[in-house]
Amino acid sequence: MRRPALPSTATVRRRTLLAAVGTTTLAGCTTGLPTVCSRPSFRADRLEFETQRLRSISRWVQQEDAALATRPDHVERFEPPSEFAAETDAELADEDRTFLEETAFDEAFVVGIIVGSSGQSTDARVTHVVREDDRVHCYICIRRRGMTDDWAPQPRLVRVDSAWEPEAVRVTFTNGTDGTETFDSDGTFEPVGGF
Repeated sequence: MRRPALPSTATVRRRTLLAAVGTTTLAGCTTGLPTVCSRPSFRADRLEFETQRLRSISRWVQQEDAALATRPDHVERFEPPSEFAAETDAELADEDRTFLEETAFDEAFVVGIIVGSSGQSTDARVTHVVREDDRVHCYICIRRRGMTDDWAPQPRLVRVDSAWEPEAVRVTFTNGTDGTETFDSDGTFEPVGGF
């Protein structure tokens, strides 16, 4: 009976390299390769945008949602709920208020997005913003998700350079390891269940 041929040295080295590349150790935890972020089709009506971390909402919200401001009076949607603000002295952070108040709403609109993942996850990044019927569709991605069981909100403010006024928000969120989820919001951002 013939013995199977032993793998060559080059084959062994290649297998060792692939095994090493397959996982990466981060702070004592093993995570997979970076996630491939979801993206819109090439035909989608893509919009120019700028983004920054939303400092206010992460202090009091425990849910994924989105807020939409297409007019100056919509800025109040980013304020903490009045009963919560009264108990905790919370208010819209100065950096967030400045970002919102500096928006020329005849030329732009603002979306606030809250997504969450493990506290060890990499930063959430807004990758694309597109026009989709009467709503704005934002794509946001966490490339590497941490392995802890906590839920850490990662809110973002997105200023979109467009005179168009969407009526709602759709968010496609690639969360790091568990895949991609999509959720819709009317953009009014009313916290549910005790914020």
